[in-house]
Amino acid sequence: MSVGISLNEQRLGRSAATGWLASLFCFACLYSLLLLPLWDIAKVSLSSVVALLFAVAYRGIQLSYRYYRPVLICYFLLLALNCAQSVMPLKSLSGGLHLLRGLGLFLSALLLVELTDAGQRQRWLRLLVGLCGLGYLLLLFMLVDADNRYRTVEAWAADYAGNLHNLANVAAITLLAAAALVLRDSSRCVRLAAALVVLICLLLQVAIQSEGSMIALAVAALAGVAMLRRGLWQAMALLGITGLVLTLQLFYLWPELLTDHLGVQMDSFIIRTELYRALLEQWQQAPWFGWGVNTYKYLPVSTLDGISYLYPHHIYLEALFSLGVVGGVLLLTLFWQLARRVDWQAVRHDSLTLTAYLLLCYFAAKGMTDMKFLSAQTFGVFALCLGLMSRLPAGGGSAGGR
Repeated sequence: MSVGISLNEQRLGRSAATGWLASLFCFACLYSLLLLPLWDIAKVSLSSVVALLFAVAYRGIQLSYRYYRPVLICYFLLLALNCAQSVMPLKSLSGGLHLLRGLGLFLSALLLVELTDAGQRQRWLRLLVGLCGLGYLLLLFMLVDADNRYRTVEAWAADYAGNLHNLANVAAITLLAAAALVLRDSSRCVRLAAALVVLICLLLQVAIQSEGSMIALAVAALAGVAMLRRGLWQAMALLGITGLVLTLQLFYLWPELLTDHLGVQMDSFIIRTELYRALLEQWQQAPWFGWGVNTYKYLPVSTLDGISYLYPHHIYLEALFSLGVVGGVLLLTLFWQLARRVDWQAVRHDSLTLTAYLLLCYFAAKGMTDMKFLSAQTFGVFALCLGLMSRLPAGGGSAGGR
């Protein structure tokens, strides 16, 4: 082959490559997808580099330039503008390069569909979901005799997952991937096993007690109903998503509504409302171009009651603070261009593509309560999901470049 990698087939594109190299490519992409919150601990950075090298070798640069040139233009405009206007240009430059690492996952995911067949992807998805589910089951067994399950799982997460938020997110990814298998896998045995994994992950989420994750899972579930059903079910699901999002925003504006009138106490959210108010006040001093990517943790606004926070735990406010209105418009344009070739039929009928859609909805909702957006990990998960949901035109990824 002209690209210098020997697979059995002599074509790329939708003819689907087989062989151990294609399997390695598939494993690297899906491993990155399922364990992305454990970026350093699970060596996801290594698997993402392996996947990117495969994508580049298979004419990925040429294809991305041909079909996604506006994305590259938006990115470099955003990087140049942000560095020029930032209060810390070098910090913003390094942060912008991290975004490029995350953006590279889009190319890997897009080429995964071109270079592998659905059977390969399904087998790896089943295997990795099963292994993750087994790991979470072992963790649940460890919690059975614990005097304080929350403190035990918190300590375990600090030692092996970085923090409790990482564990909540990675367990949610497995849960949603297993749910997609329940809905779309052709094997009854696989569906039953996947249903067991869903139950295991739900029990783990209960032990973790992450309100943000539970809200995000509810949004993802409703988004799944809206995608797969029509009529009244779809309308009710969309109404439910709107209600959850509006309720959360009302709580941020008036936290006493839930504590005084409903008796709901969420201490971590109370702290975040104070962070968000300080963030908005600081943004108003540089509304058009923001303060710059990767500057929040170095500025006084990140300190509350003597405690410094590495990120504001709200990806939308973080983007507004860092990029301003002008940069935010460029960022939205970038994502709009990334999503322009999403195949909604594939989302409805393919397990992996449905998984990507559910994860996209989960992290979009989780971003209102947690996560650092302008990082390789979070930016990468959005890019990876959109890449798995997208399809090049017929023949677009062929060896001849048709």
